[in-house]
Amino acid sequence: MKEVKNSNIDKVSIIVPVFNSEKTLAETIESLIRQIHKNVEIIIINDCSTDQSQKLIDSFKETYPDKIVSILFKENMGVSHARNCGIKYATGQYIAFCDSDDTWFKEKLFIQISAMKEKKYFCCHSSYLFCDSDLEPIHTISAKEKVTVHDMKFRNHVGNLTGIYDANKLGKFYQEIGLGHEDYDMWIKIITKENSLGIDIPLAKYRFHKESLSHNKVRSALWYFGVIKRNFGVMTAIVTFPVYVYTSLLKFSKS
Repeated sequence: MKEVKNSNIDKVSIIVPVFNSEKTLAETIESLIRQIHKNVEIIIINDCSTDQSQKLIDSFKETYPDKIVSILFKENMGVSHARNCGIKYATGQYIAFCDSDDTWFKEKLFIQISAMKEKKYFCCHSSYLFCDSDLEPIHTISAKEKVTVHDMKFRNHVGNLTGIYDANKLGKFYQEIGLGHEDYDMWIKIITKENSLGIDIPLAKYRFHKESLSHNKVRSALWYFGVIKRNFGVMTAIVTFPVYVYTSLLKFSKS
């Protein structure tokens, strides 16, 4: 597959991996289409769903042919493969991510891109609402004003559904397959090149499922340790591990 060259200024490529998401997918896509910042391509990668997800994608593609890019995998490859495929075909100046059960507020891209231009950053994240399975808010995950690579040693300060970066300035970043917390690993690599500007306004809604993999705290902790060891060394992983456990417990304590 030949990578498409990136030349479209101010265009945002939104990467949306999908697997059996018929119950939430329409709400997700609608929130992306409603963005005040209109120059977007929504790259939806269907990871071999067995439900009606593709039928929904085809319907949106028919209605918004200028915004929707649809990619269908013939076998299930996993979320990191799906995101990497979307990144490969992204043609926008900016790259952002939204999972198929999360949503964005309509001002998200406008606020972030305006702030990045004003303050001369090439990477940005925001606060977001941590919600139940019906997208009813439980509590707010607040954004740090500026995230450095040192901050990332203790936990992932960039919610993947809020992160956006300038691929024209920083290049494209792909996820390591099979690592666990691949998005964390990816944002460490991005922030190694550029600090991330935090917007302390909730600009997205994260849908929490108690049965999700991220809720398995033991597995999640092991993944964290592996990511930190990989990027910063084993001693840093040992030293920062208690901080990660504490902040994780705080995050999920109200869920």
